[in-house]
This record gives sequence, structure tokens and C-alpha cells, in this order.
Amino acid sequence: AHRLPRRVRQWDKAQEARVRCAAAWAEAGALPHDKKLALLKEYLVLLFHTVMPPDRVGIVRKLRWNATLKRDAPGAYRLDMTEARFKNSRFYGPSVTSVSSLIAPALDQYVALVAFEFEDKPYVFGAARDAKRCLESGAWSAYCKGVFKKWSGVACPPKMLRASFVTWIRNSEASPEILKQAARAMRHQKETADSDKYDKES
Repeated sequence: AHRLPRRVRQWDKAQEARVRCAAAWAEAGALPHDKKLALLKEYLVLLFHTVMPPDRVGIVRKLRWNATLKRDAPGAYRLDMTEARFKNSRFYGPSVTSVSSLIAPALDQYVALVAFEFEDKPYVFGAARDAKRCLESGAWSAYCKGVFKKWSGVACPPKMLRASFVTWIRNSEASPEILKQAARAMRHQKETADSDKYDKES
């Protein structure tokens, strides 16, 4: 029987993690505040990496309210990268992207759970005792791996998720135009997405 590429299987597991966490969040009403907030953060990690796979690993880690993540109204958010500096920004320029309607309700719930001033521009996934500091890269990768391990049994770091998404969409029956759009969204040249770069098993 044909065996799917490992990256495709990883992407399927990532989606499974999101679905399982969503079910747990739907039943989280009676949890204490701190446990509820911790679960919601895990759910948001899964949502941002599986519904809107980021074009750079650091984007989700460095999400800041009223800076790179802006709230226009309840249920309406956007990723604003017009002032952010990432690896490919000099090639593709600044971008503003509407946050998926699948993610927005969880962000509304986050706003309702956390008391802070938007003007302070706290990080969505800030350090435990200081929301004005984001997690260091290593700590962030370990946290994300733990979240995916908890909900799917597979410890998948953010960088590998990007590769899994590219491999998954390339192995789907998506049209060439969809593949072009996906490459653009991930800030890739289409030739990069078409290459074997993302098929490596390491």
C-alpha cells in the first residue's frame, strides 16, 4: 500500500491535535481561571500553526497585541507586519492579513479572560511573569513541541510544521494556482516549494 510522506502524516497529526484541543476547550467552562487560560493558550498555538501556518517561525512567538496583532472589533483581527522585521520582508514587503474566522472566537475569549491594557502591547504568548517579554526561541520551540505532543502524541516544533504544510499541500490535488498562492503566503518562491527541500526526513 502507498505510504504517505512523513511530513504529510505530521500535518495530519497537527490537525488532529487542534481538533482534540478544541473539544477540550468546549468543555472547559468549569475549569479554574489559570487552567482555563493555559488551555486557551495551547488552543491558540494549535490554531495559529494549523489554520494559518505562519510564513516565519517567529511570527506567532512574537505576536503582540496592538502591534502585530490588532483588534478592529470583536471577532475581527488582523496580523499587521508593516513594522515588523523578518527574514523575507525585504523581498516581499510588509503585509496585513485578516485573521481567520476559525481563530477569532478564541482571541475574543482570550481578551475576556486576561486583564491588560492594549496600549502596553503585551505579547500574546509572553513570559509567565512579564507579558512584555516574549519567550526565547528555544523555550518557544519546546513549549510548542509539548503542546503538540500533549494533543496528538507527536512533538512537532514550529519549523517542522511549516515544512509539513508545504509537503501536504504539494501532495494534495490542489491546482497550480492554489500552489502559487500558498507559496506566496509562505513567502517562498514557487521553485522552493516545488523542490525536495521539505521532503527530508531529518
